[in-house]
Amino acid sequence: MADVLGERIDVEEFINGDWPHEYTPEKLARIVAYPIAVLEGRLLGFGDISQVPTVLEAILRELVPGLRLVLKKDDSRRRRVFEKYGYVHELLKAPPHPLTLQPMAIEIFASPDEGGATRILVATYSNMMCGGCRISYQ
Repeated sequence: MADVLGERIDVEEFINGDWPHEYTPEKLARIVAYPIAVLEGRLLGFGDISQVPTVLEAILRELVPGLRLVLKKDDSRRRRVFEKYGYVHELLKAPPHPLTLQPMAIEIFASPDEGGATRILVATYSNMMCGGCRISYQ
């Protein structure tokens, strides 16, 4: 995965940014997060929210070589989030950090653009939310 990751996200971006969680500076200092720039801006072409896993698996296979994820196909949470808020949020268990072997996750947010096409806005590889991951890598 190292070849598709950007520079480590600076903790100051979380502290000074629009960060919804109440993390202390000490907790923020333990966060290891990298943007996955090759995914950002990518179109998620689906007609129905149930197609998101298949589409996202194909995008990940194409853009993140060697990473094989199998997403949960029938996920009522995915549908509820999309119908209520209008965005796609996926939290995927990823391979461990290559140097520290810490558990890591891939988190993806996508929402419709002005033309109605759903695009990936943010994609990160981090240790922030691994406990809530719903799938595993292969």
